Amino acid sequence: MSRHAQAAVMALAGAFALSSVAPAAAQQATPGWLPWIGCWEVPGAPEGGAICVRPAEGASVEVLRLDDGAVVAREVLWADGVRHETRRETCDGWEEGRFSRDGRRI
Repeated sequence: MSRHAQAAVMALAGAFALSSVAPAAAQQATPGWLPWIGCWEVPGAPEGGAICVRPAEGASVEVLRLDDGAVVAREVLWADGVRHETRRETCDGWEEGRFSRDGRRI
C-alpha cells in the first residue's frame, strides 16, 4: 500500500471512529465481534477503498464499504441467533447468525 493510500485509510479509520452518533455505551461490541472491528484496505480496489466494521445495536455490527472515502454500501450483521428480516434489491428474506461454540466463526 502506498503512503498516500495508508494515510487515506488511517484518516478514514479516524473519521469512522469519531463519526458515531450513538452514545458510547451503545457502541460497545459484543466480545465475539472485537477481532473484526476496524477498517481494512480492499486488495485491488482503487485508493481510498476500504471495508470498515463498527459496533451497532445489541449483538450486531455495521459493515461499511468505502470507495474513495465515501460510504457506498452498508450492511448490518447480527450474531444473536434471532431471525432478522432483510431485503436486497428485489429479494426479501431473513438472516440469522450466531457465534460458534469456540467463538471463531459466525
